[in-house]
Amino acid sequence: MSTLKGHNDWVRSIAWSQDGSRLASASNDKTVRIWDSIAGQSVSTLKGHSGWITSVAWSQEKNCLASASNDNTVRIWDSTTGQSVSILNGHSSWVTLIAWSQGGSQLASASDDNTIRIWDPATGQCMSTLKGHSHWIRSIAWSQDGSQLVSASNNKIVRIWDTTTGQSVSIFEGHCGSVNSITWSPDGSRVASASDDKTIRVWHPVTSQSESSFEGHGELINLIYWSPDGSRLASASDKKTLRIWDPTTGQSILTLKGHSGPVLSIAWSHDGSRLASASFDKTVRIWHLATGKTISTLKGYWDWVTFITWSQDGKRLTLASGSKTITIWDSATGQSVSSFEGHSGLVRSIAWSPDGSRVASASDDKTIRIWDPTTGQRLLTLEGHSDSVILIVWSPDGSRLASASDDKTVRIWDQTAFQSLSIILS
Repeated sequence: MSTLKGHNDWVRSIAWSQDGSRLASASNDKTVRIWDSIAGQSVSTLKGHSGWITSVAWSQEKNCLASASNDNTVRIWDSTTGQSVSILNGHSSWVTLIAWSQGGSQLASASDDNTIRIWDPATGQCMSTLKGHSHWIRSIAWSQDGSQLVSASNNKIVRIWDTTTGQSVSIFEGHCGSVNSITWSPDGSRVASASDDKTIRVWHPVTSQSESSFEGHGELINLIYWSPDGSRLASASDKKTLRIWDPTTGQSILTLKGHSGPVLSIAWSHDGSRLASASFDKTVRIWHLATGKTISTLKGYWDWVTFITWSQDGKRLTLASGSKTITIWDSATGQSVSSFEGHSGLVRSIAWSPDGSRVASASDDKTIRIWDPTTGQRLLTLEGHSDSVILIVWSPDGSRLASASDDKTVRIWDQTAFQSLSIILS
């Protein structure tokens, strides 16, 4: 095990390269570091930003990395040499969001100066500046073909932009509260937006028309998710209910009632036939969406459910709760298959390995634990962090695990040998 020293402030973002061989970490110490996640060596330290680095994102091109900072700039880096290929100047305030187009030929950046800029990462030239928002930009998302960008703002407006001309192709008006989140449907034919005005709207990106407005929740909408096939939307609110919507007509197909507290998390099964919901009432419900009936209610928690996720095959559901336990449930029978007990602090994050053979959990007790999801047996406790572990991410091949902690470190663990390859101290 090796210790890699460098960061001296919070690690704000970590991202695996496309092939999983490297990890990028961004910090308030104004640097980005590239790590060889197998050897545990620091490949390069990317210096140049004069402020906190708010986000880091790999392009689909192997060695290209982008970073955004509160120094008002975006930088493009060659991660192999550690050299700044270009500095993207133009924003007059913090750059808060960056997003690569699907092919990696364009980069979008959103700033607190209320503008979005489209960049050619190869030349560093600003191709267009998208002006129109009068308040903070809360969310941006590329269309599948990279020809358009959708953005949402605190000024109640959603805009579609032609990224070639920089012109606002359409303005979606209708919300009377801040638009917090936007998302393209899986096939890219529609955009859904959620707002503080307690409504959900589905927009046609070509005609700019609101195809439907979902008015039914009497409270703020906490969550909105497309079904895997894009035929339905699920939403949850502070009113303790879930709704399933037809995004074409805007009609509420189902109202799922049963929880006695606000819904904190929802997750579609991979085939779209079921929905799981976790609530502040300390229960998880699995709903059969053909009937709207509760298949099973998972009880037994003495605290709220903090995280919920399906296994890849949809047969198991993994829950983490405020009672410091993790439980695997048979989603068909509603029976608890296994319970993982051992953490002495709140479980912040859980993650299935890509092949479904292991579950990792991160906790306020400063440890990461690896579990056998079938037997519930603890395979290993990974110790080393000196503060809460807040994020864990498996590499694409499942051979390594990256963890980020409030102790200002990122650690990379070899899950084949169950050894820590490296500790990235900040």
